[in-house]
Amino acid sequence: MPTFDLSSYDRSAEEQIKGDARMSMFLALRSAFKYRAKTSAVTAKDLAQVLGKHKSQVSRVLNGTNPSFTFETLLVYLEALGFTLTLRPSKVEDFVRSNKDARPFENYKPEVSTPPPAYFFSDTPTPGAGSVRRASA
Repeated sequence: MPTFDLSSYDRSAEEQIKGDARMSMFLALRSAFKYRAKTSAVTAKDLAQVLGKHKSQVSRVLNGTNPSFTFETLLVYLEALGFTLTLRPSKVEDFVRSNKDARPFENYKPEVSTPPPAYFFSDTPTPGAGSVRRASA
């Protein structure tokens, strides 16, 4: 049985971990909103009205351009859209990360048609980011 070594924690990876978490939050909300927009014709204006916020503020959150997007914001928006979020921790010793440096594959085409906002990542450029091609509409 594999064991966990707390001393293996690498503090230099914290910014990448935070960036990955923000991206996961954004993608979860984006997915939920797109589902409701497609199945129930929900618009950003509708969501703004339910939340008591300006449409521009909701649009910034949905487009990933709101730097103050928090976990609590995610939960409120998901609840308004009729979704819940379940968190289950996974032990790192139970899986092997095959792409540890997270560089995109040479012919990678993201499903999302717009690139994520720069503030999701650390201040340093992401290696290989220039090779990512946008999906065609």
